[in-house]
Amino acid sequence: MASKEAVGTVDVDQAILTRRSVRRYKPDPVPRGVIEEVLSLAQWAPSGVNRQPWRFVVLGSEMMPRLAAECEKSLAPLEPYLKEHFPDREDIIERVRAFFKTLGGAPVAILAYCQGKPAQESDVHSVAAAIQTLLLAAQARGLGSCWMGGPRFREAEISALVGMEDATLVAVIPLGYPDESPKPAPRQPNRVTYVGF
Repeated sequence: MASKEAVGTVDVDQAILTRRSVRRYKPDPVPRGVIEEVLSLAQWAPSGVNRQPWRFVVLGSEMMPRLAAECEKSLAPLEPYLKEHFPDREDIIERVRAFFKTLGGAPVAILAYCQGKPAQESDVHSVAAAIQTLLLAAQARGLGSCWMGGPRFREAEISALVGMEDATLVAVIPLGYPDESPKPAPRQPNRVTYVGF
């Protein structure tokens, strides 16, 4: 893995505070070496009894249209949820539809899987920790990403597309250089309780 100076990374606090869900990407290719660095760091996440149950599949530009077609089909079960949470914001719903259809033009996607089908819940938690580590490592290298859970509605089709067996799809993560600068959403108050202090 390259040194911090070699890849121009930022410190962990800055990566946490500046990370956003990016839904529009530049077409510029992401060097394979950078992807390898991000995935190497992701695999240093904590995992229950050190099982390290994650498996990652990296899709390049040739596979992205086929993945996007499956992601678009995963929207139907999400429509009621979107309409419930954004009853008067058809513009937001349309943006979500457009993103699922194109994956924002991302040149790369990473599929995060958990070994086993169905996966053990504790193992899924471990994969989630690896995904968060991946997102922060990507941010530190100037890359944008977006954690997508909706495509799991097309898990069988996506897994068949990439030849993945005996594993549970946890997330689809488009990856690339951002072509937008999303504003941070405010943090919700009263989310921490101290006991015994």
